[in-house]
Amino acid sequence: MARRGRLALALSAFALALALLGWTPLGEAARNLVLPAGSVGSAQLKPDAVVSSKVKDGSLRAADFKRGQLPAGPQGPQGSQGPQGPAGPQGPAGPQGAAGSPGLSGVQIVSSESGTNSDSPKTVAAACPSGKTAIGGGGELPVPFSPSNLQTLPVSITTSKPSSDGKSWTVEAFEVSSYASNWVLDA
Repeated sequence: MARRGRLALALSAFALALALLGWTPLGEAARNLVLPAGSVGSAQLKPDAVVSSKVKDGSLRAADFKRGQLPAGPQGPQGSQGPQGPAGPQGPAGPQGAAGSPGLSGVQIVSSESGTNSDSPKTVAAACPSGKTAIGGGGELPVPFSPSNLQTLPVSITTSKPSSDGKSWTVEAFEVSSYASNWVLDA
């Protein structure tokens, strides 16, 4: 039992000395004594001691080499711009796709005008011809231009929308302030 106690005390003292001495020359000397027989550590390797004949094939990785020490690999497949370089040549054209649905045709512009008077509000609907549907529209308050007629009408367009069945476009406007002169609304 005393023998085990002495061995434990010796190992504890050695471990404490090793921890306290760390990487000092004395600490390294102590570590060299502890290494098992036949083992090699960094301290035992002399400069240029490891040569390629001593390195197992396939055991080194790209990270073990300095930048530029490894030869470039083979050219990768042609493709888009990537880490290896620019895109390759364009490939042949693909087959013709299926025909799409016919586009917009037979467009017709339709307009309608209210009477020229001072009534307010005014509502005008521009009706589509038979078989046609409203796809867009708007309204206008035309003012005849002349040098003596530089005015802004006190009229506002409040509604510009297609009818619920899509067969006409409706525009509504009203006088914002009392206006005695005649005006007209176009849809």
